[in-house]
Amino acid sequence: MTKYSLISILLVLFWSSCAQTDSNNVVENDAIANERPPLTGDDLAKYWGLNCQQIATATQGWAEKELLLQQPDMDAVNWRGLELCGVIYSVKDTGRYEPCPDYGGALLELKSMRSGQTKANLLAITGYLMSCNKNQ
Repeated sequence: MTKYSLISILLVLFWSSCAQTDSNNVVENDAIANERPPLTGDDLAKYWGLNCQQIATATQGWAEKELLLQQPDMDAVNWRGLELCGVIYSVKDTGRYEPCPDYGGALLELKSMRSGQTKANLLAITGYLMSCNKNQ
């Protein structure tokens, strides 16, 4: 019986020392993985292959073209581009925030139009994408 007890004790000691080493490595690796240099908006746009100013201009052009139509073609909107540009530039306290163009505001307005929550207001879209108020 003592033979099994001794083996059991050795296995428990070995297992606990291995588990402790693994958890220490996980903590160290996690700390290293979360150590990131700050990225500028231009860095992120380049990483995602975006030209946010071009997306704003194209969305404005779309809104102006669709203005007279009763049912705007929402499939022609670059949803992903507006969303990513909004993440880059329209979120405050990131160090990249720019009040204009307001990609996030335009995206929210378009989403509410698409879902039917608000009536199509394409002039509001152009307002979000072209007006600049640096005091926000």
